[in-house]
Amino acid sequence: MTQELVLNIINKELNGKKAKPTNYQGKRKVFIRKRVDYDNKKYKLVFWFKDGTTNHLWIRNCHQQD
Repeated sequence: MTQELVLNIINKELNGKKAKPTNYQGKRKVFIRKRVDYDNKKYKLVFWFKDGTTNHLWIRNCHQQD
């Protein structure tokens, strides 16, 4: 998994779209995207925005799905 691949997945999945957080019970709103299609493969993406902002994205996990 490379930074470039993660950035391409994020750009494809989130560019111009609104996202809804999961029901995570914690201090932050966590977003999970399952089965993101990219380059004929499926990925899972877990992320949140730092301190409730929209200009600082934290990627928790991004990995290929079976």
